[in-house]
Amino acid sequence: MQAAAVTSSLPLDERDQKLSFSIEGRPLPPSGQLLPAGYRSISEAYFTAMGIPLLRGRFFTPQDRAGNPPVGIIDETAARRYWPAGVEGAADPIGQKVRIGRTVVEVVGIVGSVRNGGLDKDPVPTVYLSYRQYPEYHVTLVLRHPHPQGMTAAVKGAVYAVDRQQPLFHIRTMAEVVSGSQSAARFTLATLAVFAAVAILLAAIGIYGVIYYSVAQRTHEMGVRMALGAAPADVMRQVMGEGLWLTAAGMVLGLAGSLALSHYLRTLVYGISPLDPVTYVVAMAVIPAAAIAGCWRPAARAARSSPMDAIRVE
Repeated sequence: MQAAAVTSSLPLDERDQKLSFSIEGRPLPPSGQLLPAGYRSISEAYFTAMGIPLLRGRFFTPQDRAGNPPVGIIDETAARRYWPAGVEGAADPIGQKVRIGRTVVEVVGIVGSVRNGGLDKDPVPTVYLSYRQYPEYHVTLVLRHPHPQGMTAAVKGAVYAVDRQQPLFHIRTMAEVVSGSQSAARFTLATLAVFAAVAILLAAIGIYGVIYYSVAQRTHEMGVRMALGAAPADVMRQVMGEGLWLTAAGMVLGLAGSLALSHYLRTLVYGISPLDPVTYVVAMAVIPAAAIAGCWRPAARAARSSPMDAIRVE
């Protein structure tokens, strides 16, 4: 076991704990509203267990308990937003005091920011308070171990050895927590993928039908060309070239639109890449294949027939 701690709420958890505070010695904003922030009540080893780095100051210690002066730790986002460099008397939050309700809390550390609200959302200012000074009824036990999948039985045994009546539930790894937070986004993307596949299929059928009909209407023209000495291969080449040029123009416009849409999707779902090679390769293969098939069949049928038969086709 590398570290063990408790927290009132995990990152990416549905329990969105918030508080408001003011900075001692600094007037409130013109709106008169207190400064909003996220909130976590944690024990000393929480940052070690979660791998959150200490940027300045110190972590909580066992001495930060009830009866001693209240202390708190802020994240980097809170430090940058509420103690911006260049503001007189506000450049260094370490040692400054904030008022939370009726309690004055001294800032003793600054830690790295965490995307508590979701992977697709920017970190919000967060204040961490010592669990020994601000205990919570509902807590989550956090353990750091190189092989967390095999720790369930050992954790249950250790807890039940202390309190047999203590309920334990929803035991999971942080990888599972992260995956669960993205379940709604994955469902949305899966639905979009199904619709995209159907759209590509319909586009391919439509392109095939339009080009097939267009080329079939030119059977008489092909017969005239062959009667005047054009080789079937020349007729095929011309028909294929015209059809593929039209398809290429449409693909360029479609590619520009897809790039713009993918940048929009990236703002909605964390981890979306605007340049997914598999998606573009599939699209670039299906659409030209449909166009080639639409050109090839009627042109080949006309090229195989005699010029006089092609001329008589109306």
